[in-house]
Amino acid sequence: MPTARTAPTLPGSLWHALWDGRNTATGDWPWGAGQYTGHSRGHPYRVNSEETRGGHAITVDRDARDGPAAATV
Repeated sequence: MPTARTAPTLPGSLWHALWDGRNTATGDWPWGAGQYTGHSRGHPYRVNSEETRGGHAITVDRDARDGPAAATV
């Protein structure tokens, strides 16, 4: 089975949106355990979560990350 490191047609990192409320980037991973290893996973686990910061309500999405959120050059 190809992995993100051995198959050039696969993306190097993968974020899968599964709004299941579980704050994990590995525990509910839908692909094989050997795929997207080496800190290349992300999991948006809660959408439209209302939180209060400094007395102001905001709506955010919550993500579990095991990898970079952005690439810099």
